[in-house]
Amino acid sequence: MGEQGGGVAVDAEVAAENEVLARAGPFVDSLHHGSSAAEDQRPVTDSRLKPGGTIGDRQVILERRLVGDGVSNRESGTAEPIRQRAVGEEHGILAVHPRKVDQVGHRRSVPRAREPQCRSCSWPTRTSARYAPSMPTPIATGTPVFSHPPVSGRLVAAEGPDDVLDLLAEGAEGVIVLVRDAGATFLSPIFPELAGVICTAGTPASHVGIVSREFQVPCVMGMVFDGDVPPNHTEVVLDCTSSPAILALAVEHAATDHHGITDDDGDGDDGDGDGDQRPRPMAVGFGRVSRPPVPPELLIRSGPALSAGDRLREADRLVRYHEPITRQLTFERTSYHSQLIPVTPYILVACAETFYRYPDMMRTIDAAMPAEEIVRAGRHPGSRINAVHLWSIANFWLTGRKVITTMDPSLDDPEAAYTVLDFWERGAAAFRGNDGTLQAWDADDVLTPYGPDVIDALLAGVVPVADDTLRGRIKRFNATLRNYLFLLYFDTRIGTGDTGPYLLPDGRVLLVRDFYQLGQSEYWWSDVAADLPYQHLVAALVLDGVDAHVTDFGSTVTDPEDYLDRLVGFGLFTTDGGGADRTLHRVDLSGLDAMADAINAVNARHYRNVVNMTRDERIRCGAYVYFGFLKPFAEVAGVADQMDWSVPVRTEGFLYDVLSAMDGDLLPALDPDARYYEPLVPGP
Repeated sequence: MGEQGGGVAVDAEVAAENEVLARAGPFVDSLHHGSSAAEDQRPVTDSRLKPGGTIGDRQVILERRLVGDGVSNRESGTAEPIRQRAVGEEHGILAVHPRKVDQVGHRRSVPRAREPQCRSCSWPTRTSARYAPSMPTPIATGTPVFSHPPVSGRLVAAEGPDDVLDLLAEGAEGVIVLVRDAGATFLSPIFPELAGVICTAGTPASHVGIVSREFQVPCVMGMVFDGDVPPNHTEVVLDCTSSPAILALAVEHAATDHHGITDDDGDGDDGDGDGDQRPRPMAVGFGRVSRPPVPPELLIRSGPALSAGDRLREADRLVRYHEPITRQLTFERTSYHSQLIPVTPYILVACAETFYRYPDMMRTIDAAMPAEEIVRAGRHPGSRINAVHLWSIANFWLTGRKVITTMDPSLDDPEAAYTVLDFWERGAAAFRGNDGTLQAWDADDVLTPYGPDVIDALLAGVVPVADDTLRGRIKRFNATLRNYLFLLYFDTRIGTGDTGPYLLPDGRVLLVRDFYQLGQSEYWWSDVAADLPYQHLVAALVLDGVDAHVTDFGSTVTDPEDYLDRLVGFGLFTTDGGGADRTLHRVDLSGLDAMADAINAVNARHYRNVVNMTRDERIRCGAYVYFGFLKPFAEVAGVADQMDWSVPVRTEGFLYDVLSAMDGDLLPALDPDARYYEPLVPGP
């Protein structure tokens, strides 16, 4: 009876989802614009769909509330792992629209076709690969996030949050975990214990890559298996010494390292007397490339935009300015997947809401206080008027424009575009001190909004870091906060914001790292953190021998990657109780361990709370975070309480149903040669 009822429920939900997609014809067609007719007619082999169904029929897999994001179906009481839902019983390859697996070299992803999948599960595999006979036989290869010596452990595939909770209860020490998606939140409560992380998607700049680097847990992205995935608890060795990283069975790894050097006694020396031990590792992971300059004419305002024609030209200029930058940043950053949180659906919902609502909200804010004055007032530690919020208020609207005008081109509104992008440009220029640039991109990823008074105050509170014990405590504290804030903010980066590098007279560099809203705030789910002692923290990190750059996402890219191994000075501050000017107060470093322990406890409770949410609740939480990126500007202007920040509002109903159904697997990989945003004025 239970099985029959469950089957009927699944059939009914799939039928409803197919009807929603069929009604959304133009939008779905646009998402598949890069595929050929032959690709669109490949058979869908998922067992929930009727035999012979096709992508062209829009019979695609939608992880709605019934099947969740790998969570057991708590409403029906059934426990159905992703691997059984994702592939049919008799099929080894899932023929849905391909999610391109990114291969990354120096932060540029090159999309390629989806790999075949294991016949016993849904992990990518490769059936034809050749390796030098002297190497251990790799069972999988991928792109390392950073260079790390080989580690051994038990391979455990985490299909859903229940698996993570089991590891949390049992202990995850010695586990090399295998995950499908690149969100940092899925592994959040067990990250500090893991021996290694293997992800079959994403790039080194993905959220999971950022957190793994902070914890110094070796991590590989885009891992592809050569054949079937070994059973859980198989002993393996993960070698991230160079690129590509390899995964090998522990029994075959023996005393042969990644480079084919025989090491009989295990001391790392090949015994030929030259003392070289092993070749110098290749650059891997977060290696960066210089930013190509934006055409100068796109950075220059033509003067007051008095007429409709002037406003159209100015808006078009700014769309063209953002287009190549956002396209490249999107290639570099991540796949929009998480096995815990439906990231793609909430982004689409939030961006559609910004398209409809931000123009009027910005007019109200600007009338109360001009954008440039708001931003000047917010250039201090503890303020959420920062690079990532500025980038987002423009690009979320542009993404919403992309989504909505695909369905109805008549809704494209040059006046609304001008309102949003002009507000952004004036604020962005003020944030950078009107130095002729608008973003970190324009300055080769340098982001230094704080003046000498702030830097002097921070340096006055810095203490030397001369021993590994203190350095280790700082590393743990930093990684714990970053991990926690990714989860608190539903797999977004806004909980942490870096600025720098600030060059010091002795040749060292200072990075300033803000940790925002650690405790209870306007986010209803944050009541779990009501007892944390601080709301805002600011860390000053003095680094020696590190080349650092900070992106418009507020993320730091360093060479070498293990930047905290070169930490020579550290200070921790809070702006709590500092008044309107956010006065910095020193925080005693003796409390680092206790704070990290308290945050880990809150993080574990919050993780369980998120797991117990429905899929729709998670989408609404994430969309609320995204839509609220404009709120700090309204708060400074004194009009935030006059505005409705709830979501969904304009998308409630059919449009919400369509957008919330669009999980990442339904979206095509980015075409590096295609326009990311269409201009307002036709032409090259």
